[in-house]
Amino acid sequence: MKTAELTGVVLDFWVAEAEGYEPVSGKTIPKGDFMWKAPRAISPAVGWMSHKFSQDWALAGPIIERENLCVAPNGRPGSGWHALVKTTGGFLSDEYQGPTPLIAAMRAYVASKFGEEVADMPDRSK
Repeated sequence: MKTAELTGVVLDFWVAEAEGYEPVSGKTIPKGDFMWKAPRAISPAVGWMSHKFSQDWALAGPIIERENLCVAPNGRPGSGWHALVKTTGGFLSDEYQGPTPLIAAMRAYVASKFGEEVADMPDRSK
C-alpha cells in the first residue's frame, strides 16, 4: 500500500506500529479497529486502548511536535493539507497530502519510519 494513500484504521495501525505500541492479540472492536497496549515509556498504566491518531489531536499532537513535522494548508480553503518531516538540514520527506492536518501529518510520519510503501495491515482478529 502507498503510504500517501493510507486512511482510517490502516493509517492508525501504522502510526501505532511506528510508535512501538503492541497490538493486543484477538482484541478488536467494531469497524476493524485494533486494541493497543502502549509502551511503558509512553504510558505506565496497564490497559488497552483504540488509538485514532489520524483523528485525535491529543494523540497526534505530541508526535507532530516530537518528530518536527511541518503541517500547512494547501493554499485555498477546502483544498486540503500537506505535511513534511523537517530536519536541521532541510526536509527529510516528500510532501504528504491529506484532507485534514492530522491525516497529512500521520502519513508523513509513517513514511519517515517505513518508507513510501507499507505492507497490507495484518488480520489479527484470529
